[in-house]
Formats: sequence, C-alpha cells, structure tokens
Amino acid sequence: MTQQQAKPKQRIAILGGGPAGLSTAYHLTNKEGWQDEYEITVYTLGWRLGGKAASSRNAQAGQRIEEHGIHLFGNFYFNMFQMLDDCYKSLYTKDGKPIETDEPVTTLEEAFVGSNFQGLPDFVDGKWVFQTGWLAHNDGKPWSGDLPDPETLLEGLAYQAYAVVSGKKPPFEPRVEEPKGWLGVVRKLEDFLLGAMAKSLLRHLEKGVKDHSETLALLVKIRMRLQKWMRWVANHSVSFRWKFIQIDLMTTILQGVIADDVLENDIDELDRYDYREWLQKHGIDPMTLASGFAQIVPNIGFNYPDGDSTGFPAFSAAPYVYFFLRQVYAIGDALYFFAAGTGDTVIAPVYRTLVKRGVKFEFFHKVTEVVPNGDEISSIKFEVQANTIDGAPYDPMIRVKNMYTWPSTPKYDKLQEGAELKARNIDLESYWADWQGREKVITKGGSGDDGFDYVVLGISIAAFPAVCPQILAQRDDWRTMHDKIQAFPTQQLQIWLDKPVEELGWDFDLQGTTSRVVGANYTYPFNTFCDFTDLLKWEDWPQENAPQSVIYWSGPLQKPLEWPPYDKASFPAEQHLRVEATSIQYLRTIRGLLPQANTNPDQPQSLDFNYLHAYDPETRGRGEDVFDQQFWKANIDPTERYVGSIKDTVQYRKKAWESGFTNMALAGDWTWNGMNIGSIESAATSGAIASLALSGQPKIEDIPGLTFLNPSLKGPDRPIIKELG
Repeated sequence: MTQQQAKPKQRIAILGGGPAGLSTAYHLTNKEGWQDEYEITVYTLGWRLGGKAASSRNAQAGQRIEEHGIHLFGNFYFNMFQMLDDCYKSLYTKDGKPIETDEPVTTLEEAFVGSNFQGLPDFVDGKWVFQTGWLAHNDGKPWSGDLPDPETLLEGLAYQAYAVVSGKKPPFEPRVEEPKGWLGVVRKLEDFLLGAMAKSLLRHLEKGVKDHSETLALLVKIRMRLQKWMRWVANHSVSFRWKFIQIDLMTTILQGVIADDVLENDIDELDRYDYREWLQKHGIDPMTLASGFAQIVPNIGFNYPDGDSTGFPAFSAAPYVYFFLRQVYAIGDALYFFAAGTGDTVIAPVYRTLVKRGVKFEFFHKVTEVVPNGDEISSIKFEVQANTIDGAPYDPMIRVKNMYTWPSTPKYDKLQEGAELKARNIDLESYWADWQGREKVITKGGSGDDGFDYVVLGISIAAFPAVCPQILAQRDDWRTMHDKIQAFPTQQLQIWLDKPVEELGWDFDLQGTTSRVVGANYTYPFNTFCDFTDLLKWEDWPQENAPQSVIYWSGPLQKPLEWPPYDKASFPAEQHLRVEATSIQYLRTIRGLLPQANTNPDQPQSLDFNYLHAYDPETRGRGEDVFDQQFWKANIDPTERYVGSIKDTVQYRKKAWESGFTNMALAGDWTWNGMNIGSIESAATSGAIASLALSGQPKIEDIPGLTFLNPSLKGPDRPIIKELG
C-alpha cells in the first residue's frame, strides 16, 4: 500500500441509542485520530435518544417534562459524571475559557443539584411514620477525577453508624415530637448507649488495623449487646427504633464484609445469596430485616420478579453490598438531581458532543434482526419507520427556554409520513405500534451506507427474542442468558399541583440547601417518590395558569401472564388504562405520605383531586376528572423494562467481548459491568467496556470504579477490531 492510499476505515454500527450505546460512541471517539480509523453510526428507533433515560417536552401542556421514571445520580456515578463533564466542556468552553451562549446550563455545577435529604416511610404499630433525615456526604465533586482510598472503606462504614447517634453527619430522624421531661432523659441515655458502641468500633478502625479478626470479634460483641439489651427499648421507642435499625444494618454489612473477606475477593462471590439470606447469615435482627430501611436498594431497582410487589423484592447480595460500599467509596453530595429533564441535562449534551465529533445518527431505524452466519454477524435488518421530506438527516431537537431538549412527538412537518403518523397517533417507540415502515438491510463488508464491519449490540436484553431470534435458536449460552437475566416492567406517575408541597405536609426544614424530599417504601406499587418542583422553572407555563409543585412516583408493574404478540396493537392502550386506574387508587390512599393532602374529614386518606393542576382549564372537570391532565406511563416495551439483579445470575452476564461473534461487542446494563445493577451508571460503564473490547481503549484501570471489589478482573486478550491496513 502506497503512502497516498488511505487506510480503510472500519465501520462500526452501534445498535441502540440509550446510555450504553452513547457511552460506547463517546469512548471510541476519545481515541486520538479515531476519524482516520473508524466510521461510527448509532441506529435508534423513533425520534429521540436515551432508552429508559429518555425524556421529552409536551408542547400541549406547558412544555412540561415527562420521564420514564425517577432519574438521579449517586455520588459514585463516576463514569457518567466524567463523560458529561467532558461533554459540557466540549460544548461550552474553548481553550479552557467559557464561550458566549444564550443557553442557561453550561457547566456541571449548573447541571447537577446536590441533595442529601431523604424520606423513609415505615409502618409501625399500625400507622405510617414518615422519618426524614440527612445522608452522609462530603465537599468533593464526583466529576473531579479523584477517587477515594479503598483502605478507608471499613472506617467509613463505621463512621456512618457512629453518625446516626452522634450527629456528626445528620442521621435519619423520625418525624415525631422531641420527648420532654423524663422521656427526654431516656432519649439521651439511649443515644449514649448506642453512641458508645458505635464510637468504640470507629476508634478501633481509625487505628488503621490490617488484621480484621480483632475487628470481627469486636463487631460480634457490639451487635450481641445491641440486639440483646436494646431490642426491648427499640420496641417501645420510635426514635430509638430507627437508630437501632440503622446501626444494626450497617454493622451487619460490616460484619459480613469482614467475615466473607469481601475486600480481598470478587464481590460476585456473594451472588449465590439473596440479600435477605446474606443479612440473616450475618445475624441481622428480624426487626431490621422487616424494616423499609433494609429494602431501599432492591426497591429503587424495582427488583420484583414479574413485577409482583405483593411480597419482598428479590435481589442478589452482591449488588446489595456493592451499593452500600460504593456509597462510602464516593465523593460529594449523596445524591445529584438534574437541573432539568434527563433528556435535557444528560442525553442532549452527549448527543450534541458526538455529532460535533462526527458520529452519525440514524433515527427511525428499528432493528428487526441481527443475523448471524457462523461466528460472525453477517447482516442487520431494520424497519425504517419514517423518512425526512428532503432526505437530509433528521434533526431531533427543539429548544425550550433556550435549552436543547426533545419533543414528546416526532417533528411531523419534517417527515414524509408525518401527517399519517400524527393523524393515527402512532407511537414509533412501541413494539406494538400498528405501523410498518420499509425494510433496510446492511451487510458485513457491504459498500457505503449499506455496509458495516463491526457491531455493538446495545439493545436491552428483553428485546432479544425480537431482534436476535436466530442467535437465541443457535446458541445455548445466549438462551440461558436471556432466560436468567430478567427485565421487569415498571410504571411512572407525575402530578402537577396548585398547592406547594409544604401545604401538603412536606414542610421540612431543608436548612437552605438544594435538597428536596426523595424516598422509597410507601404503599405499593409506586414505591419511590420525589419532589421535582424545582423543574417548574424550566417548563413553560403561562403566568396565569402555572402549577406550584410537581411530584413523581415510580414502581414495579405486574407483567401479564404472557406477553402478547407484537401485532396486538391494543395492548399499550390497555396497559395505559391499567396504570391510570392504579394511579388514581394509589392517590386515594396517600395521606400516610402527604398528611395534608385532603382537609375533607369524609375522605381523610385521599388526595383532594381538586388540588391537581389542569393545563387546559376549560376541560378541567372536577374530582378525579382532573387526573386526566396528569402524566402516567406503563413501561412495557422490551427496551423500557428494568434489568433485574436476582441471585445466581451474574455468571450469565456476558462481558462486552464475550458475544461469541468475531465482529460484535455487547453493551447495556444487562452485561457484566462491575456494578451489575439496572442503572444509567451501569449502562455508561458497559459502554466504556464495549469500547475497550473493540479498540483496546480505555484500559480497565482507566474506567473509574471498575476494579472496585473486582480485583481479579482482566480484559480481553486482544481487541475485536483487527489491525488496520
């Protein structure tokens, strides 16, 4: 080959426009000179990106933000934060200095709002007790690139236990009146006893001990005293009960970590236990195990097989312990909310950065089959759902209050099929859509846009029967993976109100911080909730008809006995009505969560539906009629379902380089990603690993947090992409 001849570029087809696919494209294009080596195209169905993290603006309802679920970042979401920090700097700085722009959010400090407050309802003595409090946090920034010292893990966990009673970091506190008189003396005595135990453990670990046999003996001694001497007090004191539960859970985890040598072995070794089994193995008190506090992590992951929330969740001990330890191995505020919608704050900057870098996007490309031939992927079939009028690439974005965002429907006026799509109200993101586009096939080695060389399968595992039927038929390992790694349907509810949350009962002292009420464990099926009133400023309501607050709920959704075939176009509407009925009934029993939601003594448990905001006052109606103008969603499509973390399944999660095909890498929170929890951080991490599998970059040690609790992890022998030339 002469110097004048250009090297052939390797064409990479990324299937799926969720966080995993976007992260893969981001990391591939971080490689210096990537444009000389690769052509990258992201294919996605419908008109927007984000997958389960997609959000949009409803132009018919004050440009309100509508989500798939409650989305936020933990302070250990290092991969997402560092990717977004780079994207924001790429878009809004030049030579390290800010550029002039009319956009309102241009830095991560503006894009993310720290929060350390949490609400935790629990049912005690026949009534709901709404406990609130502050989560452990520090002054760092999780996008700084710094990582904590793993050697401080045990000390950090002990410190959190000590903080519960010492006040060094604000603890959970039940919402009860402060005891007075002799009861106040008893309360101080309780705190002294608990504090002495927690402090003795902390002081021991502060010595930097390496031999933890002594620590284990001390823990067992402390916990025996705690459970033997103080259980009776916990049964008779609400305030003491919550402190007892927190210290018992934290010290149970600490004892289990030491006894099972978790810090020296791969966390996956705990996958043979359900989280409740593992906690019982290490002596957790039955009161603690039955409490809402112990169920938080499985609840926020919607880990209810088949969506059945009538019993306890099912969740592997490995991600359970991992999650708790990562909260200690973290930087910054405990939680980070987005300045606006997920699509606005998270997805749009990544998309715009990738476009700026030269990545191509093909919208309205629904994958219908990934076709194998021997040990390679030979072709990919699509249904092209719509075509632009002028044949130009589809521009998916709009601007609301100068912020780039995504509309709740396609831009019909830009599409050849727009009039029919609008008239029939076709949802192009639904696998049950009564719509048939044209077929398109790209082949391995094909010419131009009709070909590809390598594939990244970034579509959720629940879609595999539809998009990988031949692979499932031919490969036992793929069938087993699909059968073992379940993905659960969920549901989302958002209500806008004409009263502030303080008047509904959430009149907490947030101490002038940016924190808000967020929590889990109230009546099912909507088991997580959050105040998102701060988003109203980015919606576009008329001044004379603006809501005063907005609250979101998310939860598991019971799956049907059998998923219907995709030609049953009525199924989404049926599930929409089902979630509507569930939502109304849920709001009828809301007083335990919103104690001032109704002042009518005839309906003491119900929300007063007349508090709901109507974006169209002329069709407002009264009572439950006003609910028609709220937002609810059944997340039933295979690409919307929440990937579970059930015990004895991590062994079936394939790593990015383990597809079994010479030209395909895997990405998604269903793959092995270190955390192995359904989350946007897991998806982003999987994208970095997919890039590593394809190109050799980034290195394993350069993917933040990947080797944490996974010391034996080794990468692929060689990149999937062969030597160029």
